[in-house]
Amino acid sequence: MNLELYRPQIEAALKHAGKTHNFEHILAGVQDGRFQAWVNGESIAICEIVVYPLKKSLNVFIAGGKSKELVEMLESAEEWGRNQGCSKITFAGRKGWLRYFKKSAFKQSIIFMEKSI
Repeated sequence: MNLELYRPQIEAALKHAGKTHNFEHILAGVQDGRFQAWVNGESIAICEIVVYPLKKSLNVFIAGGKSKELVEMLESAEEWGRNQGCSKITFAGRKGWLRYFKKSAFKQSIIFMEKSI
């Protein structure tokens, strides 16, 4: 997959993602298999499997593009996550995404706050 085609969407999403990664980090993570890229039309989501002591979670930590296209790709991402042993899917994003993902049974469970130290 050529992630350069989705660079504008990825970089726009990264601006809201806590400045933890840049495009090159995402590219390297997808290439080495740490991250998974899901695409639909003009939209892309970047996921990673997070392993906790009691469960595994498919964590969508970058998403950019059209909300309808992102919602449409959820089913295949969820199925892939289940096949990897994940028991839940998490999505970090701007509050506005919640109105689109409520239709997919997502609910707000926690909020993330941050402060530079």
